[in-house]
Amino acid sequence: MAARAFYNVGYHMSLRATHPAKHVLNAEGFAQPHVWKARVGLLEVGLNGHMEKSVLMNSVDLARWSTIALNGTLGLALRHKWFFRVGANMVTYHEPIPLLRPYEVQSEVVYWDDEGWLYFDHRIVCPVTGTLYADAISRNIIKRTRKATIEFPEMLEILGLARTRPPMPDVIRHYLAWDSATKQSMEAWSDSLVQQPDDVVTENVSSDGLKFNVVGK
Repeated sequence: MAARAFYNVGYHMSLRATHPAKHVLNAEGFAQPHVWKARVGLLEVGLNGHMEKSVLMNSVDLARWSTIALNGTLGLALRHKWFFRVGANMVTYHEPIPLLRPYEVQSEVVYWDDEGWLYFDHRIVCPVTGTLYADAISRNIIKRTRKATIEFPEMLEILGLARTRPPMPDVIRHYLAWDSATKQSMEAWSDSLVQQPDDVVTENVSSDGLKFNVVGK
């Protein structure tokens, strides 16, 4: 996975470096969909002959990194020592992807909020039939420092792009509801662990004089 990630990032950064008109690449993923292409390999399928779900998530991550490498965001981050934070990923699976089947990950920022989070919609489709295999939503933030955020409108301005924030799509509304419910569930589970009393060990003596311990709450 690491080697593949470095290859993909390096390949797309080299594409940008050698492109005669780099500014035309700035819109990739930020103002128009970026298309990342792959094919299901032998080591990426399970016993059922379909792509493993973990592999699909890796492909989504690779597509997102390739996007910011091609549109120049990653180069700017390396130059200015910015860094990225990634929130939770939500995936909806529609159809399995068979062995050796080509597929595309079409990635685009479909919304951004006032806190600096930008929301990627990744559509995993068949380039031949147009079959939708899966949808994935991920949210990301670009940080100048631990406390200073580069908001998406500022990033668009740096790249020379103009775009108005659209109304929140239903899929993002659903993602935020899912993310909130997941956090509440995890916090409740964590609190239940903290509130559990310690085990109490009591020593007892049987009628024949043997000692034994009883563990209870």
